[in-house]
Amino acid sequence: MFQTIMLDTAAKLEGERSPSAMYYLLSGKRSSQTIQDSVLFQLDSYFGILPGLSQPVFEQMFYQLVRDQQIIVNQNSMFVTDSGRVQLAEGISQYKQLSMLQGLNYHETAKTFWLRLLLFIQTVSNILKGEQRFLPIVEEANIIRWVKSFYVKHRNHIDAIFHEMYEETKQLLSGLDHHHAEIMVSRMNGYRHVGKSKEQLAYELGKSIYDIEIYILSGIHYFLKAIEKEQERYKRLQQFIPEQHAEGLLTRSARKTWELLNNGMKATDIAKRRRLRIGTVHDHIVEMAFVLREFDISPYVSKGDMNAISDVLQTDSTKRLKQIKQQLPDHISYFQIRLVMAKYYKQANQIEEMADG
Repeated sequence: MFQTIMLDTAAKLEGERSPSAMYYLLSGKRSSQTIQDSVLFQLDSYFGILPGLSQPVFEQMFYQLVRDQQIIVNQNSMFVTDSGRVQLAEGISQYKQLSMLQGLNYHETAKTFWLRLLLFIQTVSNILKGEQRFLPIVEEANIIRWVKSFYVKHRNHIDAIFHEMYEETKQLLSGLDHHHAEIMVSRMNGYRHVGKSKEQLAYELGKSIYDIEIYILSGIHYFLKAIEKEQERYKRLQQFIPEQHAEGLLTRSARKTWELLNNGMKATDIAKRRRLRIGTVHDHIVEMAFVLREFDISPYVSKGDMNAISDVLQTDSTKRLKQIKQQLPDHISYFQIRLVMAKYYKQANQIEEMADG
């Protein structure tokens, strides 16, 4: 499955980015360029899906695809061969889980939601059986504090809540194929039951550890999307989802600019106050346009210029700014082109997500 993701990423970045750009995207590097690439090349679903992937391991797997003549590297750009495209088509058809991935959307919430759920299941299943002492499945102090607080708050009717949560989880699992659902359940600990590690699952199923991670993460993303769509139906599981702050994905400097913009300051004033070039502040604003769902670009680009830029983006698939600018009136700046590109490709990605289900 991971090889399919690598081929898909290479195909979408083809001729435009280096193998390192693929690594940064899959491992979730928090840089303005990587986040923008994920949106521009419709790869936001893969952003940060393998945060533990080391660069040496990535390079080993990537250059195996090169040796297998599925990818060609030329002047630090990637190109997928005909045989690579055949493999990619077969992988996309075989692994339906790939369409469930929502890497950028759930980057800030997926891990916390899943760990809260796993620890809650373990905690309550033990307590309801009279077992007060057990080794927590998670080590993160913030997760342990949250589950403890949730339990204390609802302890008088915890058995009813646990039953409701069980039924909601069972309903979600029924939407996955049997093999996928089994992997998700295998990770859960309960009373006198120890869940399997990712390494155990990889060994038993004859898959790579990265394939197992993708199975689990795609299942979590499927859960989150379903809960988001039907909050009343999954009202108990909804409580396990942490509040999401999209600005958390902004780089540190861009977040400071965002805070000042929210306080009513103009870009030129922010540049003076922070002793930055106006171009740097513009870079921050472009980053906001890519990361923040409802970011309004109209203060920076007129409707007429938006339409002119969008028309070029519709007719020319290039992501190269110079090539796009050559087709536009001279008064339109690179800053304005980048803002419209952010809006245009975010909308395109949302339409594709809706089409996928």
